[in-house]
Amino acid sequence: MTLFYWHIVLNLGLVTVLAMNISRLRLRERVGLGDGGKLALKKAIRPHANALEHVLPFSFMVFVAASLEINERCLLILIVAFFASRLVHAASYLYSSDIARQLSASVTYLCELAALVSIVAVLVMRM
Repeated sequence: MTLFYWHIVLNLGLVTVLAMNISRLRLRERVGLGDGGKLALKKAIRPHANALEHVLPFSFMVFVAASLEINERCLLILIVAFFASRLVHAASYLYSSDIARQLSASVTYLCELAALVSIVAVLVMRM
């Protein structure tokens, strides 16, 4: 379960930093809601929303995988790859890199699929 806790610290820490960046920009640009038509805010809001779209479901997957005692080395690889892909993905929005965004999104999806396949494999073996 320790790996799950590390996953939570890293990925929810990233989501928090992205949210703080939005708040910082809202104060600077004096925008209360939405993006106010400001490109900097648009670039900050999207990676935060995207991170939430992936971090929350993957967190449930990691919790279930850890609870089922899936191989820790495999789980560690998934967690590290997922976190790295989320960092690159967030940076790709901020620095307008389409190729980095596409590659990091692909790694994210691969991590999610691998976690699901691992969970299903363990569940099938326990039947």
